[in-house]
Amino acid sequence: MFALGDVAGDLIIVNIWASWCEPCRTESPVLARLERELAAEKVRFVGIDEMDTTTAATRFVASTGARYPQLVDSDGALLRQIPLLPQKGIPSTLILDRHHRMAARVIGPVTDVEIQTLVSELLHER
Repeated sequence: MFALGDVAGDLIIVNIWASWCEPCRTESPVLARLERELAAEKVRFVGIDEMDTTTAATRFVASTGARYPQLVDSDGALLRQIPLLPQKGIPSTLILDRHHRMAARVIGPVTDVEIQTLVSELLHER
């Protein structure tokens, strides 16, 4: 279970992915590594598995090394509640600031450098 109240004051990176998404296969291990590297900076990651089977999703997460919470959205109902993301834009990533307001949005694959740059800017905001 994941609740924003449990990570008050932390930056949150929300990544929408699916096991069948080829760009997700490239970015997910990068995100898993960044989650470990940025944990001390109070940066938290959450994945949302979109339109996938539980078996495929479980295998995919295991293959990436991701340890962060993964929400399953097999019918798309959760993604429909996040109007900041396109309904068909996988992968997509939202970065929420310390007040959990949207600070950045990337539609399509995200890179290590993009995440590092955005996080660095947000961590140095007052």
